[in-house]
Amino acid sequence: MTTAVNKAGVQFSRADFHIRPVTAADRAAIEAIAAQIWDGEDYLPFVLDAWLADVSGLFCAGVIGERVVAVAKLTHMGGDQWWLEGLRVDPAFQGMGLGRIMHHYMVNYSRRYAPGTLRFSTASSNKAVIRMAAETAFQRVAAFVAYGAEADPAIPTDRLVRLESGDIDRAWARLIKLPYFEAAQRTLEDSWRFLPLTPDRLRERLAAGQVYGWVRPGDIPGLAGLAILNAPRGSTGEEEAARLYVGYADALPDEFAALAMALRGLAARQGFERVSWKVLDDAGLLTRLKAAGYQQRWDEQVLLFARELSLTEHAMIRTQTGA
Repeated sequence: MTTAVNKAGVQFSRADFHIRPVTAADRAAIEAIAAQIWDGEDYLPFVLDAWLADVSGLFCAGVIGERVVAVAKLTHMGGDQWWLEGLRVDPAFQGMGLGRIMHHYMVNYSRRYAPGTLRFSTASSNKAVIRMAAETAFQRVAAFVAYGAEADPAIPTDRLVRLESGDIDRAWARLIKLPYFEAAQRTLEDSWRFLPLTPDRLRERLAAGQVYGWVRPGDIPGLAGLAILNAPRGSTGEEEAARLYVGYADALPDEFAALAMALRGLAARQGFERVSWKVLDDAGLLTRLKAAGYQQRWDEQVLLFARELSLTEHAMIRTQTGA
């Protein structure tokens, strides 16, 4: 095994690095790592309790001696759908291949114990993770961009109708025929997670009052679009709490801009300052979104990767030597 020296001058061998399940005793170490990620705005501290309590997935720590230097999480999304998230490496140990070891470990675990489809997302600037995706037979299946707009109480919302649980059939029938549903991989984005948008998940959002139908003007029957909201992020900071987060919104092409505009009015009526959502990176869609007063929040794309986990999958995982 090769010997490495971290940024603080600590020498260790790869043989000293091992992976084990996270325990409650690791909380302080994980929070210390998170405090150095995304300018201290990492979401990990807010999901630790849920991840520690999750018995259907896997939450792992990469450890050198007694020190936690990396973490990663595998989450069951229902059925045969799985999500890889929370890959973090202590900045003092970055650039030494530990994130790559964690990624390979989680994928290999998934192939053995979680057959189905595995997905994850990352920023387009994260070249290291994109290389890992190629090594482990993931395919880039979609790209999204973050857009936002100011809430505006002057914008009418009369064509936005909150749907109820009894509307599941017509909501699902409209959803599956919307123009961008398939291109978005039939997913709903929520805090960088792209959740499979199934009838059961739609039913949950309907019960929570988070689904709005976009009705046609006049007496034209049927829905022209659908908007699915995420729960407010009250625990992750004032800026996040002031936003109405859209998990998925889509409409017939000539109705999309009007729907997006109305969401700004809805945000104002619900006490939010802004609307924010990650939108499929499609030129026509983004043109209509800009016409509704939205602007891109940051330059990077959010890339969605996926791969099948069947043990009979022909795409092999390449090792460090390329074998």
